[in-house]
Amino acid sequence: TGIKVSQTGYQDFIVLERGTNLWSFGMPTNNLVISNGDITNQSNRLITIGSNGNIRIGDYIVDPPYKLDVTGTGRFTSSLITPKVDFGNGFTIEPSGTELVFKYNGVIKQRMLSDGSFVAVGKITAYS
Repeated sequence: TGIKVSQTGYQDFIVLERGTNLWSFGMPTNNLVISNGDITNQSNRLITIGSNGNIRIGDYIVDPPYKLDVTGTGRFTSSLITPKVDFGNGFTIEPSGTELVFKYNGVIKQRMLSDGSFVAVGKITAYS
């Protein structure tokens, strides 16, 4: 029980231990890692702050590719503000003046106007 400072090979870390609960904070690479358990076991690593300044929550990865990279479901109890939603498959939604624009591979396919009406390129199919 208590705080230990350890070094295993090239890995420096601090261990907080109370009974059977163990948390580790350290630098197994050039990243800062928070681990629930033994930090040398990658499956225990929960949060990574990369040397690039990006943060990963979930699976461990060296230098997370995004400012906030979450593996799993995220939850926000207030507003999430973003200038654009990118689904990663070519589809995006973004505001343009008083319209909401739906694009595929950068090309506008549909617009939702401020009065709620839609303007589309191509066909619209309505289901009842």
